[in-house]
Amino acid sequence: MLAEALSGTITGFLVSPTNVVVDKSVMQYANKAEPSIWAAAAKTFKSLFVSPLNFIMAFEFRWQCFVYFPTYTVGNWADHIDLAPEVPRPIQKLFAVFLANTTTSLIRDRIYAIRLNPHKKMEPFPITSLSLFFLRDIIAMASAFTLPPIVGRQISDRFDI
Repeated sequence: MLAEALSGTITGFLVSPTNVVVDKSVMQYANKAEPSIWAAAAKTFKSLFVSPLNFIMAFEFRWQCFVYFPTYTVGNWADHIDLAPEVPRPIQKLFAVFLANTTTSLIRDRIYAIRLNPHKKMEPFPITSLSLFFLRDIIAMASAFTLPPIVGRQISDRFDI
């Protein structure tokens, strides 16, 4: 389990830079800090390559790791733990990863909102928008963690690989 946690942490660390670029670019463009999303992405990518240590020590990177370390670790652990024998393992893994990713993402997004607008009162988030985020996350988690082993097994069986 420790090896799976280490592997999840390393994977989270390697995935986080790309997601920081996307998230930060969207936020900078939305807040009119950059003239286009592409200009924001170029600036963020440049900071990654010019000053990688500053990039990984930055607020955004640390919070992105906060999301992806547990997401990938839970995904790895779900391959070894059977909490509900009556529920197929891929479904167990999907819900475990969805729960870890969504919980940490909501915490991160709240922190981002507070940091970006420290003087503005937090408004309640519409339930319809939250529902769409949940739908997006469950689809993303299914395509990233649940479908690849299933499709891989089918390809292997079909083509005798």
